[in-house]
Amino acid sequence: MKFTKFTHKVLLGFTMLTLVLGLVVMVPSPSYAQDANPTPEEAASVQVDPEAVTGENEYSFTTLGLTEFTLNGPFDAYDLRFGLPPDWQLTQGTTVELDLAFYYTVPESTELVERSEVFGGLLQVSFNGVTATSVLLDEYGDRSVSIPVPLAALETGRDDGRHELALTLISDESCTYGIDVVVVVRPSSRLILPHQSGTLTTDLGLLPRPLYQLDSIAQDAVTFVIPDQPTASEMRAALMVAAGFGNLTGGDMVFSFIPVGQLTPELQNSTHLVFVGKPSSLPILGQVSLPVGVSEFTAPNGAPDDGILQLAISPWNSSKAVFVVGSDQDVGVVKAAQAFSSGIVIGLEQPSVARVAAINPTVTTATTSANRTLADLGYQTESTTYLGVVSREFEFYVPPGMVPEGDSYFELSYAHSSLLDFGSSGVSVQLNGESIGTAPFTEESAQTGKLQARIPKTVLRPGFNRMRVVFSLIPVDVCAEFFANNLWFTIFEDSVLHLPLIPAPETVPSRVLDLGLYRGLFSLSPAEGSVAFVLPEGDTTAAQVASQIAYKMGDDTNWALAEFETYYSTGVPDGAKQLHDLVIVGRASTQPIIAELAPYLPAPFEGGNDMASVQELQVSYRLPASADMGYVELLQSPWNPNRAILAVLGSSDQGVVWSGAALSTPELRGDLAGNFSLVSDQQIVSMDTRLDIASGSPIATVMPQVELDIAIPEASPVMARPGWVLPALGGVVVLMVLVILAAGIASFRKRR
Repeated sequence: MKFTKFTHKVLLGFTMLTLVLGLVVMVPSPSYAQDANPTPEEAASVQVDPEAVTGENEYSFTTLGLTEFTLNGPFDAYDLRFGLPPDWQLTQGTTVELDLAFYYTVPESTELVERSEVFGGLLQVSFNGVTATSVLLDEYGDRSVSIPVPLAALETGRDDGRHELALTLISDESCTYGIDVVVVVRPSSRLILPHQSGTLTTDLGLLPRPLYQLDSIAQDAVTFVIPDQPTASEMRAALMVAAGFGNLTGGDMVFSFIPVGQLTPELQNSTHLVFVGKPSSLPILGQVSLPVGVSEFTAPNGAPDDGILQLAISPWNSSKAVFVVGSDQDVGVVKAAQAFSSGIVIGLEQPSVARVAAINPTVTTATTSANRTLADLGYQTESTTYLGVVSREFEFYVPPGMVPEGDSYFELSYAHSSLLDFGSSGVSVQLNGESIGTAPFTEESAQTGKLQARIPKTVLRPGFNRMRVVFSLIPVDVCAEFFANNLWFTIFEDSVLHLPLIPAPETVPSRVLDLGLYRGLFSLSPAEGSVAFVLPEGDTTAAQVASQIAYKMGDDTNWALAEFETYYSTGVPDGAKQLHDLVIVGRASTQPIIAELAPYLPAPFEGGNDMASVQELQVSYRLPASADMGYVELLQSPWNPNRAILAVLGSSDQGVVWSGAALSTPELRGDLAGNFSLVSDQQIVSMDTRLDIASGSPIATVMPQVELDIAIPEASPVMARPGWVLPALGGVVVLMVLVILAAGIASFRKRR
């Protein structure tokens, strides 16, 4: 059979296509069992070193955690708030250096086509509420502007001690000429902050300052110092103080926890110091110029078991503070720690000294009215002029052991400008970060607005509660000449908090025992003092880990008072096992109570061994006897079915540290789940040994004593063939057959 040239080319093309598809079939594409490689956009993301500075006293916006942001005309604003080290006093020469880019787009309808003809408005720069300058937006593209800060603006008036930089774009030209104005603020912008060292403020009412500054450009570290041989009460007090700082700092403080014998000259010079204990156990306090000397802890008109709180300047570094939580007796040390953990410390004798006679956690507010106005809570009527979304915060206190009776609500009384766009503007109320009520703006609410927000019992907390009123002020016409000064919102002081309180009933709430719910597990305890730590006596590592857990508990639970108990492992009373949720920290061989719990632990320890014997893993690992492993185990108490036990254990001190980090580090805590987690550094394998009990199917096994690396390798790529290949190949074969038939028929006709 003869083929034409055209037919030959067609057949050749189909043959090549068939070969290509055959290769595709033979070489399957990768399909990964784990996460695929990052996309080019993800891989291109820049990670900037947060410690990098551009020069002495010079801090780029990047070091302050900022990325590039934009301001859009005709009106926009951005506020940056930051803290400074406690002894810094800004001096002349304080400067804001902005790297800006001014862009605009001109509609076709406008006659302005030359960039030199366009003026974009003003960028107003304020520092601590004082206007430093107004930058004229008359240069298209990138530019740098250096703005000296007036001396009158160097002192902050904020209660939290932070300084505030405000950038406000005002562009009437956006409306006048119909142009779209955009100002880009680059992260390379910087603050130049020359300063001199001042005297620390030692006012207990400002705690956690000066030990901790909110949003500081250079956050200080704190060292907790306990006696070398602390009593159980002194250890209990130290953990309470850690929980108190966790509550006050939002879990953002950098700290270490050591016995006084490990307090080095380097730590004395470089960190703030918190001493917890009796002066007889901390003789180093004799070197500190305390407001009340160690020989005068007991006041002439006081009692030996009074607690005392003192704040002083460190004798080793005048830019650091020394905070003392102590007493001549153990019971007084606990009183002082509980007083600090409440978050309210008042120095009546002098601002830097407070004496604590008694702690009454069960005292209720029976005389407190069920209806309290904002004025009763210490707030006045406040009006705000702004554009965009603004918020105001209010605090109120709920005594521990008290719960609301019936319906509770907050009735907000307000008024607002009539120039607002009612379709885009409104007000909402949040309680402890949860939204509880919203209302749109109307013509009626402009004069007498009311929003009654119901308070769910689940959102209310013992201790201080934070109410936030958030309102958005959007004008009807952003190009109105007077809108910027006539958008206002007023919160009236006669707004009412309706919160009738009664003593909480003596019931134990139901709880789900799952490590994934650890954060809220102990906040559900029915009463204060229901949690107890169990530690090996003299174990510095276990004490350090317990302090981290207590610190995060203070941050997570927002207790009104940190009242948990603390026992050494050789002296846990039988009654305590029944009354408390237990947090057991340390190696199993140093905790006799672990042997008692052997029949109930998800992963028991046999024969005094520190390596857990686990029979419920899906994958069996062989571990060397000397391997560092951490174990986090959660179980129902065998002494009281309404109580839980959290065991934070390790095959070594390093393993205990890893277990504690898994509970106290937010980036790791999300990997905890079930009732048992195996921790190797930052690698966590979690399981629930209760899942397959009914079927008898084992979930995992860990066998000690054999050398093998615990690291779990990344999954290899699994190859998979694209689903479209086989149908395509079949179609090509059919086409080839048709072409051959057509060519044969054509050749036959040609011969005829």
